[in-house]
Amino acid sequence: MSLDAYPSDSLQAELDASVHELEQGLAQVPLAKAVNRIGDWQRLLRESGRDDLAPIAAGLADLERHLEGAPLDGFLIGETLVRLGTQTAGVADSAPDTMQHALHRLGSLL
Repeated sequence: MSLDAYPSDSLQAELDASVHELEQGLAQVPLAKAVNRIGDWQRLLRESGRDDLAPIAAGLADLERHLEGAPLDGFLIGETLVRLGTQTAGVADSAPDTMQHALHRLGSLL
C-alpha cells in the first residue's frame, strides 16, 4: 500500500495537524498526544510499503522510545528530531505536489 492509497484529505489533515502542533512549540504538546501522533505516523509509513520511508518510521520508533523513557533525555530527543527533520525534508519532493510544502515545513520544524 502506498501513501497514494490513503485518502489525500486524511493525509493532508494529519500532516497539517502535525505542523500546527510543532509550530506551537514542542513544550505545548502533551506527551501522551505526541506519542499517539508518533504511533499514527509510524503505522502510516510502515503500511505505505515505500522503502524510502522506512528510515523515518525507524526514527519515529526511536523518538517514541526516548519519549517513553524516564527520565527524558533532551539530548537524545533533540538528536532524533534533527535526524527526522532531515529525513522528512529529503522525501518531501517525492510526495504528492499538494503535500510537498507541508512536508518541507515539517522537516524544518523538526
